[in-house]
Amino acid sequence: MIKVSVHESKSFDPAVISRLLEDEPLPTRHEDDVPMGPSLTLDGRVHRPTSDFLRSYAGARAESGTARRYASDLRGWLDFLCNVRGYHPHEDYRDPVFLASEQDFAA
Repeated sequence: MIKVSVHESKSFDPAVISRLLEDEPLPTRHEDDVPMGPSLTLDGRVHRPTSDFLRSYAGARAESGTARRYASDLRGWLDFLCNVRGYHPHEDYRDPVFLASEQDFAA
């Protein structure tokens, strides 16, 4: 069984980064900030296609409720593709989202 999870982005804390790196983080400018939005993981590994979509969606809009709803819907879709339809997300670099067929949509 593959565990599919939604994660909310966290704010960047320079003090934590400094402690982890044992060095000062590079300075950032406000215009460099990009809202991360929610992301999805499969067995703890970031699922790039859906997470990239959610990040771009959240970055283009001020409100985040729709991005969170999309993340929840995509979590269910990935869970279905992986755990019901049997697509394995880490074999042959083929992604379940791109392998889904009309039969998967109908099911």
